[in-house]
Amino acid sequence: MALSGNAGSKTPARERQKCPVPGDFVASMNVRDAVENSNGKFPSFREPREIGNFSLTGEQREYVDGAVQLKYLRMPSHRHRLMWDLNRGYEVAVRRDRSINERLDNLLRWILRNKDKFALNPAAQPSGDPSPAESQRQGTTAYTCARPLHSALSAP
Repeated sequence: MALSGNAGSKTPARERQKCPVPGDFVASMNVRDAVENSNGKFPSFREPREIGNFSLTGEQREYVDGAVQLKYLRMPSHRHRLMWDLNRGYEVAVRRDRSINERLDNLLRWILRNKDKFALNPAAQPSGDPSPAESQRQGTTAYTCARPLHSALSAP
């Protein structure tokens, strides 16, 4: 990693030349630097999968375990002639109150009620704390996020 500073610093002149604005502090790292600084192994990632769900029902958005509010779209066979009225049902749709900041409360409630889904496999659990690599091999959950956030992160 190259760090350039003001002219009085002990940074080599060659490194200071990389600085877009001489005298400013700029940290930069290219791919080669990142690979050289790593242990050479690229982390492996499993395909995301759903391990559970919850629903928020009604105008009060009450928490309910399970997928009672999950909806599916079943496309008709005549897809080339769709004439859907997107305004139909608009006036009766239940919308959340955006002035209420729900934060992560409902997601955290689900996690607390489903701790068993995050536990290590008891048969494969080593003594002591597992390393990140061991945790991944044993199928533990690396992260949890709500579907809208996951969709946003996965979008190109």
